[in-house]
Amino acid sequence: MGRDEGDRARSTTGGDDVARRNRATYDRIAETFREWTSDPAFSEPWIEALVRRVGRGARVADLGCGPGRDSIALQARGVATVSMDFSLGMLRAGLADFEGPRVQGDLRWLPFAADAFAGAWVNASLLHLEPDDVDVALGEIARILRPGGWLSTSVKGGTGDEWEDTRYGEPRWFHYWSEAEFDARLERAGFEIHDAEYDEVRSQPWILRQARLRP
Repeated sequence: MGRDEGDRARSTTGGDDVARRNRATYDRIAETFREWTSDPAFSEPWIEALVRRVGRGARVADLGCGPGRDSIALQARGVATVSMDFSLGMLRAGLADFEGPRVQGDLRWLPFAADAFAGAWVNASLLHLEPDDVDVALGEIARILRPGGWLSTSVKGGTGDEWEDTRYGEPRWFHYWSEAEFDARLERAGFEIHDAEYDEVRSQPWILRQARLRP
């Protein structure tokens, strides 16, 4: 995929309705989500690893940042963090906690210039996209990263997809991944996987990856 802005791929998979419904849910549950997900313990080892790799002072995009819990942790470790989420409600919910720069945007059409970041933190965000849209999003992430830049990302393990409403009482759509399928898509987008874990958190399997964009 070309790295110029004019070469950016658009989603053509019909995932727009899923994206809009997920955004509406997150707008409604934003304050509750902020309260219930305030513990950074799950993310911190991966944040530490990403910061070691990009270096203090580097520019990192927190894509799908929610209220900004991980943005706070990234910025506290000395990286220049720019936060992005599709839900305006989520961005607003975190204003009191994190005053750093933030922008509303779509993972499939990132509002950033090519080669703008040394790292991308994409924690529990791609899991809301259909598989073909994940390919588009990974292409966009590769575009905004400098050659040799780093991606840290996580998705839920499993099979199939579903609308889930038990945790917050509002519908959220998830696609569940096998490790082999997710790794293949990362590699196809130009990433070399360096760290890989399959972890059980609150009885939910998570696929965690840290990967470097091939120069």
